[in-house]
Amino acid sequence: MNRHLEPQQARDESPRLLAAADPSWGAHLAAHGELPPAGGLEALAAAAAAAGLAGRGGAGFPTARKLLSLRGTAPLVIANGSEGDSFSAKDAMLLARAPWLVLEGLRLLAEAVGSRRTVVRAPAEALAGIRAADPGQECSEATGTFIEGEASAVVAAVTGRAALPSFHALPLSQTQPGRPPALVLNVETLAVLALAWRTAARGAPPPSTRLYTVSGDGVGGPLPDGAWGPSALAPGQRWVIEADAGASAAEVLEAAGLDASRLAATGASVLVGGRHGHWLGAEQVAGGAMRVAGSASPRGTGGGMLHVVGAERCPVDLVAELAQVLAEDSAGQCGPCVFGLPALAASVGALARGSGGSPHELEELCQRVAGRGACHHPDGAVGFLRSSLAAFGEEFALHARGSCSALHAHGDRARRGLALTGPVPGPAQGGNREVA
Repeated sequence: MNRHLEPQQARDESPRLLAAADPSWGAHLAAHGELPPAGGLEALAAAAAAAGLAGRGGAGFPTARKLLSLRGTAPLVIANGSEGDSFSAKDAMLLARAPWLVLEGLRLLAEAVGSRRTVVRAPAEALAGIRAADPGQECSEATGTFIEGEASAVVAAVTGRAALPSFHALPLSQTQPGRPPALVLNVETLAVLALAWRTAARGAPPPSTRLYTVSGDGVGGPLPDGAWGPSALAPGQRWVIEADAGASAAEVLEAAGLDASRLAATGASVLVGGRHGHWLGAEQVAGGAMRVAGSASPRGTGGGMLHVVGAERCPVDLVAELAQVLAEDSAGQCGPCVFGLPALAASVGALARGSGGSPHELEELCQRVAGRGACHHPDGAVGFLRSSLAAFGEEFALHARGSCSALHAHGDRARRGLALTGPVPGPAQGGNREVA
């Protein structure tokens, strides 16, 4: 059920990231009140721990542990809104709708660790809200490619090097030859940190929501309550939802105006976590699951991305398209990226066309690529492909025999590709902001 809360009620209960009526300072104050004075690193870490805050960029590392690892350092602090995964729109929305929360989290952290330099890194259009709020804040423009959002690539770009990920045996927060210590936090993580600092000072319930991006088949038409986006989306665009951080996939889809039970009944699947994500089948969605069985975090969502794939869309064709995108995302720095990812894409492509290969051969290729990359991109690609083989094993076997169930079942209505197009929702667009 949706609950529409007045700003003061939101402060008295659990604060929300998108509570402000607009990006202005006045609207920010009306929604959240003044930021209490900054405190020490331990106090800030305690506020993060009380909120159960973990990285919102996809890694999910506990923020309190990351903060406490900074004792005795004065690192470069970077707010990361690079958001190079086309399945995500939440960071751009947050920077447009709530730039003051991001800036407050950045400043709280900088003061706690004694940092002399803070940077906000995001695509140029996403930085407009930050630059309007604080023209003096240092910003770094990302190009929007997938791999440059990885933490080491962000540090490299901000310190004047190519925006490429690198192997680092030690945490980025520790000094290493050729670069200063650095702390990279997703912009949503910083915004939640600002809310958590307020609630800790007031003795109020900590923030308990997060942002999700929902896209794919069925996402379109009138804007549902609790979603941000154009007033009516064409199929293939994205909605940003603020919902409980512990919501199941079904609950997030329902908040986006989709009927999870109907999706399950029609055989739809959901890709959770974007390009390095994993698949939920119809039964898992209906059963309230967030991740596939046996995964490390049963309720994890990566960067909060859910992409719906209808039963009339060939999953093998979609996986082949994404495998090609992942190969093109290559940093070009090691064998698994330069040779392994194109080989994986070629194998899935042949299966999609029915022109050769087998699921067994694809798994063998995955084994040869896994664990050998200089960064985590090859492993992320392998994880996605293995989840695809597990979720759509029968369909892969059909394609190996030159057949396709979507084509047989739906004929001319069978659809191909991702159905993911259109701009990120803009700052002045949206409907009601409260989803509970």
